[in-house]
Amino acid sequence: MSKFLSYSIQKFDDGISCHTIIWDYELSCVVDYMNFCNDEVCIPKYLHQFDGNFSEDFTKSIKVSYKQQCQSYIFLLSKSTDVIQLLHYGDEFRTIDTHARFLIWYGQEDKVFEADDIWRKLPNVVFFHTKLNRRPSRRKTISFKVLSVKWPIMPNSTESATGIMDFWRNGRLAKDEDSWFRDKTNNLRNLTLKCLTVEHPPSIIKYRSLDGYIEYAGTEMEVLKELAIIMNFNFDILDADPMTKWGGVSIENGSEFLYGAVARLANDEVDMALGSFIVLTKNLEYLDMSIPLDVACTSFLVANPLPRPRFLALILPFQLSLWILVVTICLIFAPLAFYLLAKLPLHAMEYRMFATKWNSIITSISIMSQVALHVWPKFWPIRLLIGWYWIFCLLITLAYRCAMVSFLTIPLFEPTIDNLKDLANSKFRVGGWGPGLKNLFTQEIKSDDANDDKARQYLSGIYELVPDYDTGLNLVAERKFAMYENVRYLKFMLRTRNVSKIGSPTMRVMKQCILPVHIGIAYQWNSPIAPKINTHIRRFQESGLMRKWSQRLIAKTKKYFQDKLEASSTTDDEQNEDDSESEESEAEVAAASGSTKERKQRVLSMRDLQGPIYLIIFGISISIIAFLVELFTNRSKVKRKLLTQIPSRFPRGTSFDVFTKISEKALKVKTDRELKAILREMGKLPKRKDKLKRLVKRKVREIRNFHRKDEMIFPYIE
Repeated sequence: MSKFLSYSIQKFDDGISCHTIIWDYELSCVVDYMNFCNDEVCIPKYLHQFDGNFSEDFTKSIKVSYKQQCQSYIFLLSKSTDVIQLLHYGDEFRTIDTHARFLIWYGQEDKVFEADDIWRKLPNVVFFHTKLNRRPSRRKTISFKVLSVKWPIMPNSTESATGIMDFWRNGRLAKDEDSWFRDKTNNLRNLTLKCLTVEHPPSIIKYRSLDGYIEYAGTEMEVLKELAIIMNFNFDILDADPMTKWGGVSIENGSEFLYGAVARLANDEVDMALGSFIVLTKNLEYLDMSIPLDVACTSFLVANPLPRPRFLALILPFQLSLWILVVTICLIFAPLAFYLLAKLPLHAMEYRMFATKWNSIITSISIMSQVALHVWPKFWPIRLLIGWYWIFCLLITLAYRCAMVSFLTIPLFEPTIDNLKDLANSKFRVGGWGPGLKNLFTQEIKSDDANDDKARQYLSGIYELVPDYDTGLNLVAERKFAMYENVRYLKFMLRTRNVSKIGSPTMRVMKQCILPVHIGIAYQWNSPIAPKINTHIRRFQESGLMRKWSQRLIAKTKKYFQDKLEASSTTDDEQNEDDSESEESEAEVAAASGSTKERKQRVLSMRDLQGPIYLIIFGISISIIAFLVELFTNRSKVKRKLLTQIPSRFPRGTSFDVFTKISEKALKVKTDRELKAILREMGKLPKRKDKLKRLVKRKVREIRNFHRKDEMIFPYIE
């Protein structure tokens, strides 16, 4: 027997890093004579003696060989029940690699042993049982059959699960094949696998065909179809419970409770599950996951920012701090400097344009508007001041014009929500579907940023669950909600359903990656087909098939929803209105979607020039109000204002009574003859009051001219 064991070790394929030998007390002498060297290369071995009890020392020892990834197990146990017990224990607690190669010896033939369900998970098994055969010769020879599992084992099959692979007779093998452990997972011989699907685009999409049948599409469905062709198996699709979907692990009354797809995989009801399964540490205690089909982030789907009103184009080019600086310089500092310089004795007669404060302000505004002065100053202090102020105004107005042109070309939008802090400061409700994603957001995320951690804690407190995905998407489109999901799903929805009737996007994905997640296919615990499927998935990714399937799915789904949206139009008038609105919002669509395509030349419309239109309407309204106030104000107040400006110019010692009397008469004159009479009366004034005469004469003429104009404009006023 030791010779057979030494010979059978040579049948293991190359690449075996170590051997794990488990024996009982009766075969301890056989292990000592086994040869583990091949071509002067000795393979390490781990020896474990099993007495039927899973003691702490035995469990630790077999875990060591499991961590060393030994791909060869040799069981030398006289009792078949011990073999079954050891395999079930290793499968349940993952102390034995079920994907490794097994060479099992048991004492006698046992039909129950050969029909156990554990062989469904062990494709690479060779076992034998010795039987002493007596022949007519004088010596006794040991001969036995070398058996292997007919894997895959068909469910509800009446055939034996084992088959004869070779014979050991007279110290040698009858067939002597090169390898006993060929990869049986390459051909599953039309085995029917039960596949559980969770509808979750773009992995799985469930729809009704034109013939009325329920069909399935998606990237993971394409993977399943290709695997079925390559590995030669059939599959039955089962729908997951729409209320629990992926399921998970929940704690009730201090004990763990499985539900959803996780529970069905743990109970071996299905062979695999598809539909954007996220690799979670808690779930890996009950099932296996494939290599990642995609590495995605989790984030929030938020409403697209609305464009700001066009009338804000007058103030949006500058920030508040810059506006304060411009107003301070142009309306306070510059007019005050002009006014003070004009008050200097040397400049008093030169700068009459700065004689009053209002004139200084108006002149400052005219310089800012790039209106040339009608008189250029002669003195250098005010020349330098006006020159540098002119340069400042030139740069400010140039920047303002450029900013306004850019605003009219590419409209500005409200502040976008790019991180958790912005989302916490917004008025949106937050949430998602299912308690699994809620636990993922509230428990799994750990951030080094204190601000993000505070925002996450706040959002975790207001996190709410939505009954289904359609409800969440509708709430997001209504600008009331922010939905939490993996970015892979959110981007697919953006590319297919994120279009309004006018063609503008309504939703966007928040830029911050909250938590990176791996998405894959879920298998049963220790599934034998997992390594082979992982190999093919890696090939699909490297060849670009995954990307091709994804793009094709997006194109088909987008066309489906566009056709559905066009079919919802009821009248041609509504369609024409949609087209006109689409042309007006073309720049907004391009700016919101971040498209780099060449934009068409835009023609400005009334909507683009809301700011100037509102400004001219406001100015005209103020002018009309001022005109009406002036129209219905007492006319005598205007005339008295002309009279009250004279006394301030009288020389000292002159009397105001004469001027008052003559002025009152001048207001009543109707002809030039009456005016000459008043002037003759002025001539009777003393000569020492010649200056007063000149002032009164000039003022009387001004009053007369005003009186004549007043009669032409307001003939009904006396």
